[in-house]
Amino acid sequence: MKKLTTFAIIACTVLLSRNAVAQKINVNAGLNISSITTNLGFSEPKLKPGFHIGASVDYAVSDLFSIDGGLLLSSMGYRINNDFDYGFGPEHVEGNISPYYLTIPILLKANFELGNIQAFAGVGPYAAFGLFGNVDRKYTPANGNSEDLSGDIEWGENGMNRFDFGLQAKVGLEFDKINVALFYGQGLVDVISVEDEYFLNTVFGLTVGYTLFEK
Repeated sequence: MKKLTTFAIIACTVLLSRNAVAQKINVNAGLNISSITTNLGFSEPKLKPGFHIGASVDYAVSDLFSIDGGLLLSSMGYRINNDFDYGFGPEHVEGNISPYYLTIPILLKANFELGNIQAFAGVGPYAAFGLFGNVDRKYTPANGNSEDLSGDIEWGENGMNRFDFGLQAKVGLEFDKINVALFYGQGLVDVISVEDEYFLNTVFGLTVGYTLFEK
């Protein structure tokens, strides 16, 4: 939490810089398609649909560049649907792991005029703090007696790491008060504590924004 607070303070300081010459306040929502990057050999994570919703502030620092900072509620996680056989008969596990994060992306954007449309591309870091989540999982052993392993996500040393940090890139178009963008984010923090293995959040998706205020 201290890491996220520090990141937020730095982000706000940058965004409120007096050097900024123009600003936009946007509301944003859209589709997340998330998974994890892992070295866990016997389990292949599947893509999971989700969402994000929140607001952002875009400060122009020159005619070409702006700084775009946001505060979003964002769903992450992945699906599993795997079969195993360790010599005792076929086994199966399926389910969804669904953590929800408070996410703060800070992107440096380049903006280009294309007639009445503005194109933009941005890249930068993000920080995220896990708020809540759930696991919906069913395990079927060789004897066929399924076991429900569902419940709330456990955060901390024996569960998921609440703090995440990574890089995000975004490209899109803006016309009038509407902007539409594609984005990709790659986590750099191991979010599940398992020895000799790593689990990194990965997400791509579509976001739509509407400008509430501009000066």
